[in-house]
Amino acid sequence: MRTQRIRPSDIIEHDGITVTTMARTLVDLTDTLTTHQLANVIHEAAFHNRFNRHATLAALARANGRRNLKRLAQALKQEGPGTRSDLEDRFLELAGGEPRVNPTIEGLEVDFAYDNLVIEIDGPGHLRPRTQREDRARDAILHAAGYSVLRLTPDDLT
Repeated sequence: MRTQRIRPSDIIEHDGITVTTMARTLVDLTDTLTTHQLANVIHEAAFHNRFNRHATLAALARANGRRNLKRLAQALKQEGPGTRSDLEDRFLELAGGEPRVNPTIEGLEVDFAYDNLVIEIDGPGHLRPRTQREDRARDAILHAAGYSVLRLTPDDLT
């Protein structure tokens, strides 16, 4: 989506480059990201000390009329990290119960967890030999800690 005008309050300078504020960027991302993906962007922005809830609510109010603003409003209500991909969102649509999203277990961030079950969503990048070796090593650490690991592919989710 293109805009004809950006308000001065939605612009900052970073390393000499004019960019939109994080709050405005979040509003703009409502056109392409899901609620869970927006929640992950918020989580990462907060980690890097770039997120301001008040500024985001103000940008949300200024964006009156945009189609998917409810996504950002819902993402602001979520606690913890959100998803990182459409495949992870698809899993959440299909999943029963309330899995933990992107929790850290045994020092490893995993996609989802229920009690002692870890679910990893493996997109096309997981077909590479190096990534497969890394996945096996991660699975071994989780198994040793008493977790079962279930890896799902895009085909599993369709």
